[in-house]
Amino acid sequence: MLTIFFITSLLYFILGLVLGVFLIFQPKSYLSFVHAHILLIGFVSSIIIATMFKQVPVLTSSNIFSEKFVKACFYSLNLGVLIFILKPLYGSLLILLAFYIFTINIIATVVRAKVKPYIIKYYWLSAIFLSAGATLGSLKFIYDIDTFFHSHLALLGGVTFIIVGAMSFMLPMVLVKEVYSKKLVDAVFYILIFGILGLIATEKLIFAIVVYASLILFFYNMLRTYFIKTKQKVESVEAKYFLTALIYMIVGIPTGILLLTENFSSTALHAHILLLGFVIQTIIGGMYHIVPTLTYVELMKKGTIIKSFKELYSEELSKLIYITFNLSLVVFLIGLYLDNILKIIGGLATFIVLIAFSLEMLRILVRSLR
Repeated sequence: MLTIFFITSLLYFILGLVLGVFLIFQPKSYLSFVHAHILLIGFVSSIIIATMFKQVPVLTSSNIFSEKFVKACFYSLNLGVLIFILKPLYGSLLILLAFYIFTINIIATVVRAKVKPYIIKYYWLSAIFLSAGATLGSLKFIYDIDTFFHSHLALLGGVTFIIVGAMSFMLPMVLVKEVYSKKLVDAVFYILIFGILGLIATEKLIFAIVVYASLILFFYNMLRTYFIKTKQKVESVEAKYFLTALIYMIVGIPTGILLLTENFSSTALHAHILLLGFVIQTIIGGMYHIVPTLTYVELMKKGTIIKSFKELYSEELSKLIYITFNLSLVVFLIGLYLDNILKIIGGLATFIVLIAFSLEMLRILVRSLR
């Protein structure tokens, strides 16, 4: 089921990217709403859900609470996204149900687990934030709720929060190192919660600064982890994506702070720096580890012997995607800010690179189904 989860997520990603190309030429249309939600729900949220269903049992050395809940979440979420495109209110209710099922499954797994590593609190709290953000999103179609509350609860509380937690676990793992400071991981957890809740409740600049401060601490911890000297030097495709994503995070958050001060008006630039540069790039890095390992396990179960999960993808292609994605994204962001032809050139180049990545991941996943 997790393999199918990842496959459908990538199909939504491709659809969202295609819509994004249309929006380069026709930015103000209903497609903008569809494009954003297909990417954020159909791809980003779906990837987070599937990844949590895989990682939480591993971290807690237990089985997922309910496999039936995993299937129910999958069908509810995907049916909800499809309906959402035409009937947002009805689709949002099914999406909301999927988030509730997901959150209950994650919390129940953690509660009954005997092993509860320090990092696991990021996972269950992120699940709660995602469900809360989805709840506000559904209510927005009935009541006049400011988009700010819904979007920041979901994107800061749900997406950013789980990225911080998952990367604090995955970056050291792919480098075969210990995280530089577990105390900093815990400190970031509490400071980030305080900043997010304060920002959502008040929209005050001071809480945005608190959020940024916590993410600077997170960035520092990951940077020190990356540069810890060890006897065995490990080359990691995933780590390159993670660190580059963090640079976009450090650049992107201040643009959001400037939006609060009304000294900066480019919401589109702020959103694309963080969503493409930070969130999507982090997911790409994570998928270069999670997708091949998931397929590796499935193939081993079928008796197909493979020495390493890294044999399942092309390292040369991953490096090419990394370089061209970031070059094209920078061109796109500059064009977005200047509102000139670079937006089209960079946007189309980014589209091509991300399609290449998606096809590579689909190729790996489909192999496990044969």
